[in-house]
Amino acid sequence: MKSVRRVIVLCSVLSSVYGPILLAGEQGEAPEAPASVEMVEIALSSRVLTGRLVMETEAMIHVEPPAQATVAYPKDTIRDLKRFSIPLYEYHEQVGDAYNDRIWEVEDGPAMVVKARRAYEKALQQVTGQEARDRIEAKLEALAEERDEWHREALRKEEVKKAEQEAEKARIERDLAEEELASVRRHERLIQELRDIVEKLDDRLDRLEDKVEYLDEKVEDLEDDIDRLEDRHRLYITSRVFLDLRNAHSHLADRVGRLESQLPAE
Repeated sequence: MKSVRRVIVLCSVLSSVYGPILLAGEQGEAPEAPASVEMVEIALSSRVLTGRLVMETEAMIHVEPPAQATVAYPKDTIRDLKRFSIPLYEYHEQVGDAYNDRIWEVEDGPAMVVKARRAYEKALQQVTGQEARDRIEAKLEALAEERDEWHREALRKEEVKKAEQEAEKARIERDLAEEELASVRRHERLIQELRDIVEKLDDRLDRLEDKVEYLDEKVEDLEDDIDRLEDRHRLYITSRVFLDLRNAHSHLADRVGRLESQLPAE
């Protein structure tokens, strides 16, 4: 598609430049290549613009700056207007210079190189003086160097970009590793805390078991005492003593019940 567009653009340029010549040839006149291009320099409110005069009416003037699109300006906005002509080869040379200046200003530098080379080649087809030819040929040679330098710079940028991406990848991997290590350490601390809690619970359980065992022994002793008292029914025992024993037994049974309720179920 790019090749088709370039052919269309080239045909359009050739038609605008050589159309009058071909028409004259069809009418029987000898075709003559135009030796010059009509140029204008217009002074606007904020800048001065120079370009090829494309069309002019009573109200508007259409100007095509080198390597730029045609722009129409109302004449009442122009502060000053100068007209002059330059050789056709010089116009193409200016177009090539304009594209050459934009090589490092745009993302697609090689496209500017191609357009500049085509403009210089057109200038060579029109130039007659040897000095001007040498100058344009030197620009073509420098353009080839500029193209190679652009490619070298593009490769350097690509290498720098790749190195930056590798460094960013390494940084992300390092951050992930540090985060994972921190997570492992947090889990280790949590596990240790749980172990400490289990150990404390085991200690409390051991102490409770010891107390229960001690109370069981006391209950057995108390039951033995009660049995002995019942066997000694001939002895005189006041009701107050018996009541105290019953209260003590009930109180001890309540304590045993509370301790058993605190023990974990097996």
